[in-house]
Amino acid sequence: SEPVFVEVSEVDGRVECVVVDHGPGLPDGVEPDSGRFGAAGHGLEIAYHLAERIGAHLSYRRDGDQTRFCLAFTDEGSSQAGTRDSE
Repeated sequence: SEPVFVEVSEVDGRVECVVVDHGPGLPDGVEPDSGRFGAAGHGLEIAYHLAERIGAHLSYRRDGDQTRFCLAFTDEGSSQAGTRDSE
């Protein structure tokens, strides 16, 4: 089994958490930047929308045989973390 790598870094004033593995990636037709993950399951869709809710961004890309997910937090997003809507 191939290892999974997790890296946390600061890039251009934002904190990024990147997870890299050697899995098959997302199925064809999935549009990760739109929040529509289709057959990839509800977990990714929930993660995408939770990231948006706290002002972060979840992105995905394939690099050769690697699958990379990146959760990027901005300064603006970190100020939203822990807040609740008054609804």
